[in-house]
Amino acid sequence: MSAILRLSLKMAHNSDLQKSASTTQPTTWLSRWGKRAGLLAFLFFFVKGLAWLVVPAALAAWWTQ
Repeated sequence: MSAILRLSLKMAHNSDLQKSASTTQPTTWLSRWGKRAGLLAFLFFFVKGLAWLVVPAALAAWWTQ
């Protein structure tokens, strides 16, 4: 019984190692460009959101002077 359990644990451990080895491939250029595009999109919308907050406040402050 313990031999069967030991064998099944060994097989499970080996399959985990094979899965982790296949997921640790070097990043491809497409993956790197995808991350860059995501960062650029985030920064664009972040700055756009700040502009929606700052521009009306700046116009209101200028108008009241």
